Amino acid sequence: MSECLARHELFEYNAKMPFLIYSIVGSADTGEKLLNHWHEELELAFYVKGGGRHYINGECVVAKQGRLVVTNSGFVHNIIPDESVLNDDGVCAIVIIIHPKFIESIFPEYEHFYFTNKKEIANDEMKELILDIAGCKGEESPFGHIYIKSQITRLLYLMCKEDIVERSAVDDINLLKNIERIKGVIQYVENNYKENITQSMIARKFYFSSVYFSRYFKNCTGMTFTDYLTSYRIEKARMELVKTDKTVTQIALETGFSDDRRLIIAFKKKHGITPLQYRKKQKNSV
Repeated sequence: MSECLARHELFEYNAKMPFLIYSIVGSADTGEKLLNHWHEELELAFYVKGGGRHYINGECVVAKQGRLVVTNSGFVHNIIPDESVLNDDGVCAIVIIIHPKFIESIFPEYEHFYFTNKKEIANDEMKELILDIAGCKGEESPFGHIYIKSQITRLLYLMCKEDIVERSAVDDINLLKNIERIKGVIQYVENNYKENITQSMIARKFYFSSVYFSRYFKNCTGMTFTDYLTSYRIEKARMELVKTDKTVTQIALETGFSDDRRLIIAFKKKHGITPLQYRKKQKNSV
């Protein structure tokens, strides 16, 4: 089993399957994992229905039904799904996470290229491959992994044919430096969200002017820094509501809110119900 540390999770792989395949259900698969993060894996997100906005290294990619959104290794990405996705109980997207070592084993020059998001709709062959890969992800046959590998290899081949550029042709040193600083900001929030954090303090700490940081963070992630910090704290509070029996006041103070009232207001604005109503709903659904 190999592991890769992402901002929100460890990706774990079966030795025979150096990739992960997820069928994303809108109403069940939202939360912290959609917020800003990065990892060394290549990430492919195919929209079965619905849509959203992917902010990838500062570029906004508008996703819609039938589009394949690609996130390259190490790219900071933030996903803001459409409201229709959030309220849908069906499969909205298929996500394939591929370890770079697998890609390099069939494409040794991989480290010198980026996949792009120029095509707004995946072609029919790519759609069929993705749906087939998702359909056989739980293949029980002792040789099923060979078939899935062959399908993913075919998918990568099609992507290389029509949607790839040399890194040296598009890399911008200043952009890369700013992205690294944004990664530092995201990591700092993860480690210090319980503390009193302000936008001006973060800007100074990471050597941005206050005005530039405000504009750049919004352009890079689709959210203001304050909204991002609040969303991160809400998600941490949501996890505490599900996993513990702590009071709302305890949770509020432990996740960076100054009091329970501020948590309740922010939580209801995001989820449409109060923290206690959410906890009760989750317990009743078990």
